[in-house]
Amino acid sequence: MTIVLVTGGAGYLGSSVLAPLKLAGYQPVVFDNLSRGFSQLVLQHNVPLVLGDLSDRSLLRSVLKAYRVDAILHFAALANMGESNEQPNHYYRINTVDALGLFEEAIAYRPQSPPAVIVSSSCAVFGIPPALPIAELSTRTGRGSGGSGVVGTSPSGRSVEPLDSAKATSQASRIANNPVRSSATDGVSSACQAR
Repeated sequence: MTIVLVTGGAGYLGSSVLAPLKLAGYQPVVFDNLSRGFSQLVLQHNVPLVLGDLSDRSLLRSVLKAYRVDAILHFAALANMGESNEQPNHYYRINTVDALGLFEEAIAYRPQSPPAVIVSSSCAVFGIPPALPIAELSTRTGRGSGGSGVVGTSPSGRSVEPLDSAKATSQASRIANNPVRSSATDGVSSACQAR
């Protein structure tokens, strides 16, 4: 059985993929600090809930190994525009530093074939969209990206440049070159088969 780590799985979006994952034959394991999520949203699906913060890399490493994770759905991020302007460093730590830590731990866990990773985005990656509602295959523009989608805009309105990390670059390239999936289960299936 394919084990899928769902970071932020006790939140609104993360918890919404638990039932479809189980129905498709995957075993979700939720990793959440419950700062914005609710344990009831996980426990009602009868899946493991690991209470922890992504900044705790030792715990993250233990979870990857203990559950023998095959894929990761990453929902643990913040997207409140007003709050991000008041606490830009907090948003940077969670949305960038902790996410990079997750990717590095995934690579360290299985260097030859790291778990497939699907990163959930929010409307913030699209910048100012040309039309609403935003379609599934809309181009990410983000202020300063020139339409390439390479440089986006953080919720604080600051330009976000790609991280320059040798370890993360090949993994990020592999992820970036996969087409957008219409559902979490399609994405996990395709990403796992691509390995």
